[in-house]
Amino acid sequence: MKELLIELNGEIKKLYSKYDFDLDEIDEEDGKIELSTRENGDVGEGEYSEIDMGNAEKICDEILTDYQEGFKGYQVDCQIDTCDEWVHLDISLF
Repeated sequence: MKELLIELNGEIKKLYSKYDFDLDEIDEEDGKIELSTRENGDVGEGEYSEIDMGNAEKICDEILTDYQEGFKGYQVDCQIDTCDEWVHLDISLF
């Protein structure tokens, strides 16, 4: 699974990098790529930015469109979450 996640990450890295998301971890156990950003978040107030949230939605939309038939026999899914000024984006294979 890790090799597949690394390969998928290589294919989507340019996309998430242009929206200032960083790779946090390739989680082989849970089958997901974990990304995050606080590029436009308010660190002092501990609030995430609607810009970062919108960018996460754009990334998800593009990934789900590009991989609507799956990736190497696996389905692809995205999940967005927030914590303080951070926007987290998990891309899963299942």
